[in-house]
Amino acid sequence: MGATISPISQYGGSQFDISILVWKDPKEGNWWLQFGSDYVMGYWPSFLFSYLSKSASMVEWGGEVVKSESDGQQL
Repeated sequence: MGATISPISQYGGSQFDISILVWKDPKEGNWWLQFGSDYVMGYWPSFLFSYLSKSASMVEWGGEVVKSESDGQQL
């Protein structure tokens, strides 16, 4: 979605976790993604998931790590 998540954990420093909730709307069948306790990020329309008409036992997704400073160090 082009946004960052903060605060972020630091290697050897403070560690943080985030709350993510994915749920299925029982009326429309859409799958919703919520970040934290009150920020709904969006949804996937039900027609994208023909095999998930009832439920899902696991959700996976990927991400990207970006270092905006150009000090020559790699992540």
